[in-house]
This record gives sequence, C-alpha cells and structure tokens, in this order.
Amino acid sequence: MRAQFHLPLLTYPDPSSFALIQNAIDFARHQEARLHVSVFKVKIPKVSPPFPPIVDVDKMSAEAERSSRDCAATFAIALRRLFATPVLPSRLSMRNHRELR
Repeated sequence: MRAQFHLPLLTYPDPSSFALIQNAIDFARHQEARLHVSVFKVKIPKVSPPFPPIVDVDKMSAEAERSSRDCAATFAIALRRLFATPVLPSRLSMRNHRELR
C-alpha cells in the first residue's frame, strides 16, 4: 500500500508558506507517496464589540475573511500549476476549499 500524506494549508491568521508546499511535494515524491492538499478559508462569526466607538469589529472581520479568501485563491492557483507540471507525479491531488466556522 502506498503511503498518503495530508498537507493542510492555513490562510489565517498567518498563511502557510510556499516553501512548505514545495518541501511537502519533494518529501512525497521522495517517499513515492500520495499528497493530498487542503486549503482552508475562514469565516468569522459576528461578535458584539466590547468597545463600539473604539473598534470596528465588523470591518476587522470582513478584512480577515477577505485576506483569507485571497490567500486561498493564491494557493489554489499555485497548486494547480504545480500539479499540472509534467515533472510532478500524477499521485498528487488537491481538495476543494472548505470554510471553517
């Protein structure tokens, strides 16, 4: 049975690095394993701000979600390019985005 590895890529609060992706691909190739990659986007629930006049919580939440969404899209583009490269084995695959709540 061929080994399988899972690489969860985070988009919030600190995005995973592209070096991490390349290292995981190299490791999976070295081990002749399947690599499954998941890219997670965040969805921040509405919260009541503790200090309404000081902090705009809705704006901060929207900005965090937008940043996560943009990062997930960037990862998806990069991963599709990597998986389309003939040098990479066909045993690499990518899972669809999922939202965490």
